Amino acid sequence: MKLSANMIKAINSINSLEEMNDVIELINFKQKSLKTEVRVKTRFSIKVGSNVIVESRDGDIKGVIVKINRTKAIVDMKGGTWNVPLTMIKAA
Repeated sequence: MKLSANMIKAINSINSLEEMNDVIELINFKQKSLKTEVRVKTRFSIKVGSNVIVESRDGDIKGVIVKINRTKAIVDMKGGTWNVPLTMIKAA
C-alpha cells in the first residue's frame, strides 16, 4: 500500500484522540461503502450455476455458484461447498 505525501501530512496533522477517532470512523464508513459496491457488482454479474473464481490466500480457485445469499454465496469447489463472501468472488 502506498501512502501519498498528502495522506502522510493529513495523518500527522491529527492532534487529539477525538480527531483520530473521527478519522477512523470515516475510514470505516468508506470501507463499508466500497465493500457494498463490490458486493452489488458481483451479485449482478453472477447467478446460480455460474462458473466463478474465488480469490484466496492459496491463489485463485475455480468453482460453481450453488446459492447466492445477501453478503455471501455458497460455492462448490475442491470437492466441497464453501460459504464465500461476495467480495472474494469474480465471474469466470
